[in-house]
Amino acid sequence: MPKFYYTAKTKTGEERKGDVEGSSKAQVADLLRSQGLIPLNVDENPGFSFAQLSEMNVGGVPMNEKVVFMRQLATMIGAGLPLLQSIEILSAQAQNKAFSKALKNIVENIRGGSNLADAMEAQKNVFDEITINLVRVGEETGKLEEIFVRLADDMEAQRTFRSKVRGAMIYPLIIIIVMVVVVAILLMTMVPQMSNMYEELGAQLPLPTRIMVFLSDMLIKYWWLILSILAIIIGSFISYRKSDGGREVTDSLTLKLPVFGKLIKDIQIADFTRTLELMLVSGVDISRSLEITAASLGNIIFRKTIEGTVKSIEKGVPLAVPISQDPNFPIIVSQMIAVGEETGKVDVILGKLNEYYTEEVNHTVNNLTSLLEPIILVVMGTVVGFIAISIYMPIFKVGESIGGI
Repeated sequence: MPKFYYTAKTKTGEERKGDVEGSSKAQVADLLRSQGLIPLNVDENPGFSFAQLSEMNVGGVPMNEKVVFMRQLATMIGAGLPLLQSIEILSAQAQNKAFSKALKNIVENIRGGSNLADAMEAQKNVFDEITINLVRVGEETGKLEEIFVRLADDMEAQRTFRSKVRGAMIYPLIIIIVMVVVVAILLMTMVPQMSNMYEELGAQLPLPTRIMVFLSDMLIKYWWLILSILAIIIGSFISYRKSDGGREVTDSLTLKLPVFGKLIKDIQIADFTRTLELMLVSGVDISRSLEITAASLGNIIFRKTIEGTVKSIEKGVPLAVPISQDPNFPIIVSQMIAVGEETGKVDVILGKLNEYYTEEVNHTVNNLTSLLEPIILVVMGTVVGFIAISIYMPIFKVGESIGGI
């Protein structure tokens, strides 16, 4: 069956994107409607986009594959099919080889007497701690179908959210890389040729041209040294960041960056509220929910704050109190959580906060992209203009000398 890419909206107006196999556009549209979605666009070949590039998962299992698995497994369980038979069918249908192998291992473990959560835990390279813990809750409460639907919804929301952020960041990164490559090619090819011509003419080179000739000579003669130094710097940074102290220092510094610092904070708060809401709604106790949520956060500063809340809660301190003591969390977060704790609707409040900060991230990303594009073009134009001036200034001087003779 061909794969169709779709854009749809939920009944609450949230946009969803993804792909699904189907016999025709009409059949896919009907499938989306049956899932409570409103189809906006269904296309068999949407073309290339930077957002799609950001969703590629090299050497692992794409999130879309997991989303399809969760939804299909929920449907099969709801239809009364035995769990083991359902996973066997899905393992045979899985397009990703690594995922198919993981599902087959789960089937073997279940046959050996393991429950589903333990069997999935043995495949930690495929299933994260959030999924494993929620499946465990689903088995204990007899609500596996509901849990898998929630997991699929959460993964789709997470994929849409992260692909938009990454896609927006990939575009300027590619432009910068192209600019560096173009400048390097000019320095290694055109500048040496022009330099030799000027030497034959005996022209006195102006300062911009001398700078370009110097950079060209350095790049041609010592390119291996330049690449080695860059490799050492990058390798040292990666090694330092992997250490506990280095990770904390670099994560702390990123939060203080202009514009990007606020964006990173908003992303972390959006991840925190989304994951904690999912855990609480699914019936996981607050302490365990916070532990799992902390482990899912990418920034170690936020992670340590949430880990600290677990100890506070075990002492009877409300969640809003330790959150309010961290300057990285805006006061609105702790205040709304406090309202949720007073009314017994923390999960609802977390959902509202997640919607707000997800929208904030989308707004910041859109503005950042619009701001970066002209800046990159100006920098690119300045660099190319400087090279052009450096190359042609001696020609004008030679022309003036000839004209004065």
